[in-house]
Amino acid sequence: MVAGRAEVTSAEIARLVGVKPAAVSNWRRRYSDFPAPVGGTDRSPRFDLTEVEEWVTARGAGEPIDPRRRLFQAFDSVRGTASGNQTLGTVGLLLLHLHRHPAAAVPSDSDSLGAFLVDAEREFTGKKRVGPGIADMAARLRQPNLGAGMPDLLVAAAEVSQNTAPASLFEALVRHADSTAGPSLRTVPREIADLMALLAGDGATELVDPACGRGQVLIAAANRGWRRVRAQERDPDAAWVAALRLAFADADRSSPYTDVHADDALHRPAFPLGRADAVAFAPPVGDRNWGLEELEHDPRWVHGVPPRLESELAWVQHALAQVRPRGRVVALMPPAAAERPSGRRIRRSLVQESVVRAVVSLPTGLSAYHALPLHLWILERSAEDGVSPSTPVLFLDWEDLSEPRDEQEWARATEDIFGLWAEFCMSPGSFAERPGRARAVSPLDLLGEDVVLTPRLHLPVRFSAQESEERLVSLRNRTEQLLEESRELTTVPITLPDSDRGSAQFLTVEQLAERGAVTVRRPQASLRLSDDDSTPRHGAVDARVLTTDDLIEGSSPSGTEHVDIDPMRNPPIRERDVLVPAAAPAWVRRPIARVAGEEEAGAYPGPNVYVLRPDEAAVDPWFLAGMLTTGEGARQVARASSSSHRMLRVDPRRLSLPVLPVETQRRYGAEFRRVARLADLLRSLHETGDEFVDATRDLLNGPFASRRDGGRTAV
Repeated sequence: MVAGRAEVTSAEIARLVGVKPAAVSNWRRRYSDFPAPVGGTDRSPRFDLTEVEEWVTARGAGEPIDPRRRLFQAFDSVRGTASGNQTLGTVGLLLLHLHRHPAAAVPSDSDSLGAFLVDAEREFTGKKRVGPGIADMAARLRQPNLGAGMPDLLVAAAEVSQNTAPASLFEALVRHADSTAGPSLRTVPREIADLMALLAGDGATELVDPACGRGQVLIAAANRGWRRVRAQERDPDAAWVAALRLAFADADRSSPYTDVHADDALHRPAFPLGRADAVAFAPPVGDRNWGLEELEHDPRWVHGVPPRLESELAWVQHALAQVRPRGRVVALMPPAAAERPSGRRIRRSLVQESVVRAVVSLPTGLSAYHALPLHLWILERSAEDGVSPSTPVLFLDWEDLSEPRDEQEWARATEDIFGLWAEFCMSPGSFAERPGRARAVSPLDLLGEDVVLTPRLHLPVRFSAQESEERLVSLRNRTEQLLEESRELTTVPITLPDSDRGSAQFLTVEQLAERGAVTVRRPQASLRLSDDDSTPRHGAVDARVLTTDDLIEGSSPSGTEHVDIDPMRNPPIRERDVLVPAAAPAWVRRPIARVAGEEEAGAYPGPNVYVLRPDEAAVDPWFLAGMLTTGEGARQVARASSSSHRMLRVDPRRLSLPVLPVETQRRYGAEFRRVARLADLLRSLHETGDEFVDATRDLLNGPFASRRDGGRTAV
């Protein structure tokens, strides 16, 4: 890789200039002055982005490269040698300086850029409202990361900032990093962060986030008027990004005092315990190595020593220790924490001591990286004398908020949730329940065998004839739309492209791979990194994973694993990759092959998933995927397992493809794509039909729907 320059593949060039990948291949063959590769491999060469841009401009080929799109491409190129947070930290420092000094001239050479960033860093950490944790991080990160591609990225960021506010541009880069690499489980959506800050209370003196990630909750708290916002984050690069995001508000005189420490709050709390007015945070999820052995006798475990599987409850108890008596904690929790048997002893103590004040079930799909509805736990530390009045627990259920959700709809939901919480706080004992939506439950009714805190299990059955009829009308309309689109696809006859099929030669996918026409990535046994894995931890994150079940069910990536994000060892899925599960239940009659789209891009292939990446100048992805799913394709690549589990084993490398001109392949691919769309429609029709039948049954049963406690009907 050429130092200081961003690199792109042929497919990325095509996206940047708005042409098909085949056009880029034609340019390379036809024009001797097309830029030579500067990296990559013979099968997947990489080109200097600046040289390509100059060539495209001189030739008038394709569309001019949009500066913002070029910036994002340069950002993605740099992440081949640095993590996303490292890259964000360096670009963010530059943009922060330009935010404060719009007229500053940004140099283009590495040495001058390094000096420029050092000056920007000194100014940032020298502000009065910046705490010692940020200054300490700056000392440890004193040498700016100016590795391969970074100077080009910084210059591109400076160029775009001339027409876009640096603060907005930095937030756009943060969102881009989330969408393309798969964010951490603790990437808190803005809507949830705003709600958490609202529930944490009116901006008092000090709010702490002990696991802040990139700082979305801190930003929400600053916007709510908290005077001191403090945080810790064990990933130093993410902590630096959080500090930079907060610093963009520093121009406002009312901005808070901020301090972010790069350290593990469970093992080394940076702030005095028992002082904060509130804690709002999203604890690390599913961390079995949270430190049970070292912290087993820690005095913070007032409600019991957390088992190894209950890292979230360890963080909850740390948060309670962080706040003053009667201080509030708002925690974004996975739904399993409300009902796992291993955590029932701690949940029992939290309920008995009236520490749990409310549990809110949030809408499903609000965050694309959480398949299940997340919960917000609102807790309050016991009084100094250890005596707390026995108060009910408020359960709120917002799982059924319709999709898609616009900002206004979520704003109404936020207002309703906060309104019910405020009403409950005024008079917990006389809170008027809303059937199916909100209910205050006595602690005695919660202290069963498992002490389950899932809201839906404690709410009365809610029935509204009007809403049920409206749901039926919506489902009926959806069914008719699906039927109409399916009818249109089935009435158009299949068009077979003209080709001499009798004399066609054949090559297997494996032979095509040997010739560089297809890259085959074989399935991995497991994505999870072991404790003794030699992979650098700065190159591993909790990321979205496409599982074999997702492929079989036709759903979006639903898994989450701690995976290596090195683009050479473990590249993420790209659009138009062909994804094939290596195993499927025996009832799946034919192999499954999906051409990746926007939903799959950026996720990582799960265990037992093949990734086929065709060179589109030679092999059309829809043609390849379609041939894999034919009866002949099944005969070639699939075999039944001899085990008792009755699995269908698939090896797409054995598929024999006819050697056809790529334009002919694309015509076949268009027909295969139409068939794939029909399959998706029929699957959706089946699911919608089931919902329609269930809704009809619920409407008929509605008048008789009774509540668990007392048999009263909630209408």
